[in-house]
Amino acid sequence: RLKTLEDLRQRFGDRPEVVRFILNLIAIVSYSVTTFMRRIPLSLAICNLVVGICFLVDFILHAFFLPYPSDKSPLAHFMSFRMIAESWSIPSLVLSGTGLVSFSSLNFLRAIPLYLNVVRLYYPGERDPETEGLTKIKDRQAYVVTWLAFLLAMLYLLASIMLTFEVHPVVLSSQPGSLTLYDSIYFMIVTLTTVGYGDISPESYPGVLLVIGIISYLLFYVASNVSVLLDVYEVTSKGKGRYIRKKSVKFVVVSGRPGFSEFNEFMGTFFDHPMNEKTEILVLSRGLSWSPTEMSRIKDDPKYGKRVTFLVGTPLIAVDRQRASIQYADSFFSMARTQNADEVQEDATNILRVISVRERFPDIPIYCSFLSKGLSDNIVKHIHSNRSQERMNLPVGDFSSHRDLIAALAVSNLRTPGSSTLITNLITSWK
Repeated sequence: RLKTLEDLRQRFGDRPEVVRFILNLIAIVSYSVTTFMRRIPLSLAICNLVVGICFLVDFILHAFFLPYPSDKSPLAHFMSFRMIAESWSIPSLVLSGTGLVSFSSLNFLRAIPLYLNVVRLYYPGERDPETEGLTKIKDRQAYVVTWLAFLLAMLYLLASIMLTFEVHPVVLSSQPGSLTLYDSIYFMIVTLTTVGYGDISPESYPGVLLVIGIISYLLFYVASNVSVLLDVYEVTSKGKGRYIRKKSVKFVVVSGRPGFSEFNEFMGTFFDHPMNEKTEILVLSRGLSWSPTEMSRIKDDPKYGKRVTFLVGTPLIAVDRQRASIQYADSFFSMARTQNADEVQEDATNILRVISVRERFPDIPIYCSFLSKGLSDNIVKHIHSNRSQERMNLPVGDFSSHRDLIAALAVSNLRTPGSSTLITNLITSWK
């Protein structure tokens, strides 16, 4: 049966799904029109009958060719939203076409299959041949569109249920209500958006209970997800504001684009040193590619989490340097990203950060890392050998003088093999 189904899909493609979409749309439009007219004209009755018969045949063929999902029991399969909508709406379409039911029927349940048609036609995923489920996501825009289609389908369903309660004299209700589908949709919009003008209200007790149930569910849903929203807000709001410096606590500034594993190793090594037991780390960066989970691992670390602060910014901008209070830092670390990085571009950007800090704060020790072997072997070697020729009187450390940084910036833009070493040696050997 699966082979036959696949042969049919290869021959017809998405055309059967397009036909289902059109038939579902006809059923929804017909139901909406009849609710305004408060009767079923002959033309719409014929449409309902034809559409109902088509869906009945499609349902039988679908049940014959498509086996039950292996991960669901038969009871769970038949109790799904799709199966409930199919099993209740198809008889309703046929009966409304023959005049055995009034305009207020269950035809509105075709909104669920209509939504599924939109998903299968628009959502760019691969279908499982046994369940027709989508197994791959490729486009966020498609996800947003289908999510909005789901909201519209739910809005239409709730409005139609409200209309069904209001137009019939039911138990504990005095008179049939005068609510129309337009009024019901309007009421659901202002209710779900918590606007609640109060100009429309349900007149039947089942309608009142439906509204109470909807609002109660929304309150429960929001309350159950408050913790998730707070976690997302905490992660997305990191890096704003400015660093609040404590006068009695030392801190260092780390800039660059280190990977999570690189920074985690640096953080552990730094804090494990006896002289850094009370020192804090301020991370000033705009290009961190860490996931929210990795960011949370740093902030939630019981040993080091409270001693690490993140600011979104760069030392190349004066406002960000003020926010980070770099002038009061005990040292400045400029880290390069070692994984999946262009060495030349990474070193050039790294050198610009160091120059920006060195020109404005000449007394801060600077520790920087280079990816290019020529820079690491030649620049750092001349830093130590030519210490007496430096233009600035700086504390001891693996830092670069202004002249060496300009040399490094120059050679980082050269692509000829061996030229970086030659230019570096020429510039750094000047007297």
